[in-house]
Amino acid sequence: AIGGVSVVSRFQPVASGSRTIPNETPRPVPEALQTIPAVESAPTTSDALRAPEEKVAPAAGATKLVREEKAAAQTEETPEKAMVPTPGRDWVSPATGMEFVWVEPMGIWVGKYEVTNEDYLRFSPDHDSGNANGISLNDPRQPVAWVNHDDATAFIAWLNHQDKTALSDANYRLPTESEWIRFAQCGDDRPYPWGHSLPPTIGNYADETAARALGISEVISGYDDGCAATCPVEQSGQNDWGLHGVGGNVWEMTTKDGNPALHKAWFGASCMISSPELLKCDSRDVGNASLRYTSYGFRLVMSRP
Repeated sequence: AIGGVSVVSRFQPVASGSRTIPNETPRPVPEALQTIPAVESAPTTSDALRAPEEKVAPAAGATKLVREEKAAAQTEETPEKAMVPTPGRDWVSPATGMEFVWVEPMGIWVGKYEVTNEDYLRFSPDHDSGNANGISLNDPRQPVAWVNHDDATAFIAWLNHQDKTALSDANYRLPTESEWIRFAQCGDDRPYPWGHSLPPTIGNYADETAARALGISEVISGYDDGCAATCPVEQSGQNDWGLHGVGGNVWEMTTKDGNPALHKAWFGASCMISSPELLKCDSRDVGNASLRYTSYGFRLVMSRP
């Protein structure tokens, strides 16, 4: 037990009074995608060969060079400098459009949403998040699923490379265990991501819609978020720190405090969870880092040294 909450494995029943997390049948795993960064070459045009103050001007029956007059009204177009992550300001990944919220009490940026299929497919175009009893999990704005620790770290390495010029000394990574719990509790030690009592007011958990669509017998009494499986990340509820889906939808991957290279556990429960204990901020799924399930996903944070 950790913090009074039972440590739960994907392969064993949860504590008495709650339901068993069903095992999923592993699917064949495709070979890891090898991404070779493209080398960008500077464009060349005929304009680049001309003197800075000359242009080709059309004339009747001929083409001649004319010198431009310098005038106060003349404006010169130059590329804007890439924005650099600045504490106190939110951030958007130039490569993917992924949004990050500056969380002042933590001094880091936290992904506004879980990483989506749309985000992940830019890195791995053939990825398949699977389905939940026939309901597709591959909508572009649903959270990416069927990913493990290696998949997440490969995506992060790719994204850091794509945004390296804009990032300066910042970098993307997975949140640590303590970081995840802190932004789930919004700094006030609340037991659940939404507050202190059931039923949930934000998130995506096992509800009446899932019972009707999937035949699930164990759902949260009096709760219906309208989603039978994972939902688009914008619909997963926003907490007090402006983060969506911190609780429900998919279990989110974390790393070990003090050693962010090592996998720790998954937090936040998923859309198939109804157990009050598993809905708590400090409840975790301790499945092996190499496992892939349709209920496993991840969220990124961004920090500076």
